[in-house]
Amino acid sequence: MGRIRGKMITPLEDIHNELRKVVHIRIDCGLFKKEHLRKLRDILAGIRGDSRVCLEFRQNGDRRTFDVPDIRIDAGKTDVVLKYFASGITIEVAK
Repeated sequence: MGRIRGKMITPLEDIHNELRKVVHIRIDCGLFKKEHLRKLRDILAGIRGDSRVCLEFRQNGDRRTFDVPDIRIDAGKTDVVLKYFASGITIEVAK
């Protein structure tokens, strides 16, 4: 007979709530350097979770929004992102 081992137990309702969250990352292209995008991607990959990610690029009054389907992060750890970038980026978690 096989055994199942788990590291933690999470109520199903908590998982459902986390899946509904969307992390909106707004990037001011005038302040946020293009070469920082790779670092941002690496940081997001390091805080994997269940929340969807949406990037919004802003420049000269224009906005472009992109869903990032291949990355899901832990919405409770978004402060990690802000530690790496002093300006040009804001983050909002929405349900």
